[in-house]
Amino acid sequence: MVAALRRHMTLTRAWLGVVMLLCLAVLVWDTVRASVGHRQQTIDRLSALAKVVEARTELTFQSLDLLLLETANQLPQGLVMPGDPDYLKFLKGRSFIFTDALTLSVVSPEGVIEHSSNPSLVGVAVGERDYLDHFRAHPDDTRLFISKPAFSVTKRPIIFTARAVRAPDGGLRAVVVTGINPTLLGSLVQSALPSEPSGAIALLNRDGTVLTRQPVLEAAKPGMSLADTPLYKAHRASGSDFSVQQGPGGPDAFD
Repeated sequence: MVAALRRHMTLTRAWLGVVMLLCLAVLVWDTVRASVGHRQQTIDRLSALAKVVEARTELTFQSLDLLLLETANQLPQGLVMPGDPDYLKFLKGRSFIFTDALTLSVVSPEGVIEHSSNPSLVGVAVGERDYLDHFRAHPDDTRLFISKPAFSVTKRPIIFTARAVRAPDGGLRAVVVTGINPTLLGSLVQSALPSEPSGAIALLNRDGTVLTRQPVLEAAKPGMSLADTPLYKAHRASGSDFSVQQGPGGPDAFD
């Protein structure tokens, strides 16, 4: 009787152990599934925020690109005196594409402003500019060029957008250029900042240079390059316009 009772208790304990292990396994599985589900929700939400910024930014730069294309097409052929009054009228009219007037200029290959919606800038040398270096080095590039953050000849912070105007022989005839205040891009990014304490969002040009970032971080301030970071390299390697990359590859070292 005692032996039978002991066997019954041993079996009961064994079954209880199995049940506890099953419960633990189910709990672990549910926890993992919940964690994976939460992570996927986070990825989906962050991807949606990134697409919002992408759409707003794309619209902004498309508007500037169309403006520059028309400016290039309207550039008078042949020898034209710098500051041509008819072309000046055109430039002034087109400079009000946004609420605040833009400065719309034509820069010679030597870096001198030949025409501008701000007549006082005609004849001013712009100095070293990355858009001039780029179009000199890439004669086949017909795309919009977005510069790293810089300062204009009037000492204002600016992000230049530029297009090359080619001569019949393919040489660089001029560069049409305008720009926007970095605070405009900053407001676009700020509006989509993730709600997590570690949330951050940045906008880079095609060379991996930071155009704007929120919140501000010394290791990723505007003008700095993130081209060598693992996540940026992985995105470029994907060959896709949009990709989701995960890992502690940013300057925050957050996942």
